[in-house]
Amino acid sequence: MLTSTLAGLVPASLRRRSLTRNVVVNWATAVLNAASALILTPLVVRSLTQESYGVWSFLNGLSLYSNLLYVGLGTAFMRRLSEAVGRGDGPALSRLASLALTIYAGLGLICLTLALALGPLVPSMFATPLPSETARAAPIAIAVLGVRLALMFVNSSLSALLTAHGRLDIVGMLTIGCLIPRMLAVIWATGRPSPLVPLAAASIVDAAVMLPALFVMCRAVAPGVRVRPTRPTRAELQSLYGFGVQAFVVQIAGLVIFYTDTVLIGVVLGAAAVGLYALPMQLIEQSRLLVSGVTQNLLPELGALRARGEVPRLSRLFLVASRACATLSAFVNVHLVLLGPAFLTLWVGPAMAAESPRILLGLAVAATAASVSTQVMTPFYMALDLVRTLVLVVIAEAALNFALSYWLAQAVGLWGVALATAIPAVGVTLLFAPRPILARFDLSAGRFAVHVLGPAFLLAAACVIVQTMLSRWLPIASYLDLVVRVAASAAVTLPIVLTTFARHELPGPLRRFSLRREVPGR
Repeated sequence: MLTSTLAGLVPASLRRRSLTRNVVVNWATAVLNAASALILTPLVVRSLTQESYGVWSFLNGLSLYSNLLYVGLGTAFMRRLSEAVGRGDGPALSRLASLALTIYAGLGLICLTLALALGPLVPSMFATPLPSETARAAPIAIAVLGVRLALMFVNSSLSALLTAHGRLDIVGMLTIGCLIPRMLAVIWATGRPSPLVPLAAASIVDAAVMLPALFVMCRAVAPGVRVRPTRPTRAELQSLYGFGVQAFVVQIAGLVIFYTDTVLIGVVLGAAAVGLYALPMQLIEQSRLLVSGVTQNLLPELGALRARGEVPRLSRLFLVASRACATLSAFVNVHLVLLGPAFLTLWVGPAMAAESPRILLGLAVAATAASVSTQVMTPFYMALDLVRTLVLVVIAEAALNFALSYWLAQAVGLWGVALATAIPAVGVTLLFAPRPILARFDLSAGRFAVHVLGPAFLLAAACVIVQTMLSRWLPIASYLDLVVRVAASAAVTLPIVLTTFARHELPGPLRRFSLRREVPGR
């Protein structure tokens, strides 16, 4: 009854999976999340003292380590669930979905337990003593964040089932729907006399609203699947973790590379310095999310192509996806470097933006390199069973990143941490990560550079020229000035996109203007 009722309310075009719609909804989710951050962050910054905001950033940085508990299970479940969907194997789907629910719920309880145990230790983790009120609130706040993590783990099991059916668009639309209650909760929290704990409580709202919504949509998309707590067998755990542990190592390296900066800065430089670094890092994270909007959809498609032995299509998709991610990342990150300091000044004030120019530059270089070397490469490595090679590369990058960050943070301050992120991203991973994939597809490094890196560099150079000229004629005094500056770059660089991408690779409105009909390298 529930399934038929839901089906009748949804247009037929939206009942089918669509790779394009998945990417568009992913991007819309990233943009709207960024927009909500634009609105909420100034409220949070102004409602907290500089030390309290540093503690809030520090606690959120700690909570990101919960991703370690997945131990690569997200990728393992995605691969197994997608295969079961492809075979139409209902019993296997029910078993795998039940295993995901059981294991993830257990991991959520572990997070909550760790948060409760860690709470009393948080005030002593900073290089400088915290004010007494902040020291009392910090343990409560991290305990509340532990509740949020427990809910999010359960939500992950249901999201995996939808994603395996090619319905990442549904997950994105539900995420968008949860933005309003979350925003209202944060606005309420910032009006409290001591906002740190209320902010933590507000962070639970979206996870709590998401849980029943995901359950209903799973029933609609996969009506024959029955999800219930179940006990995994030893063979099932060995199979899941055997594949997942390799992805887990890649995830650990990613956390070390991109998400340990705030924790390290808090320990080495103090709580006040965390906020000065966290805001530029938050901007650069948006470019990574936009690239992820493309790469998150690749693994199920790649697995199907490999199973059918369509290696030429895999090779073409590799070039197209790499070129798209490199071009998108270059465009976004160039503007974050050139316009980011002015944006931060308008957004949260000149004091919080003072350290941003060099921090943005280092992090943007690292993010642009990562878009090609790891973000787009990872699903290809997994589909082609080459993950062990990727593991060695990212471990080398993570180790060098951490060592340089600790040294340069003490030597030159916040700018040194950003520089320590950029050096290994370019000098290690960008040089070595593409090589095994290029060898598997019989592509030369020169061809890769021409079809992937060349357009990104050309587009970045055009954006720099445009913004340098406009800086003399249109100084930034408002958000409208920022929009006009970015729009000018987009207009000038559009011919590069129309020349680089084939007609069928472009969004519908642009296809008639395409200057290239075939995929480069076909």
